[in-house]
Amino acid sequence: MPAGKGFNCPPPHSGILVLVGFGVVSCGLSESAIVARVNGELWDLLRPLEADSSVELLEFDNEAAKAVYWHSSAHLLGAAMEHLYGGLLCRGPPTEYGFFYDIFMNG
Repeated sequence: MPAGKGFNCPPPHSGILVLVGFGVVSCGLSESAIVARVNGELWDLLRPLEADSSVELLEFDNEAAKAVYWHSSAHLLGAAMEHLYGGLLCRGPPTEYGFFYDIFMNG
């Protein structure tokens, strides 16, 4: 949403992406957004807006959005490795260039 552009959303608020339904945010931006910055804090896109807020949708080219994407991807990779291989996750932080997981395989 352009800076300074206001929008009134009647309750109940179903989440930040409700802005798409009201035509405030384009479908293209809603599909490429990773995370929202609401009043200076990072919020999940499905988290309901609770009050008057400043909302910025962040895409992958934003460093904060990239970190959130890689952090979530590391969790998905870890869950898949546990489920598929039955290993024990050791560590798997997101890094500056992506993410990884070390896994201990017994036997």
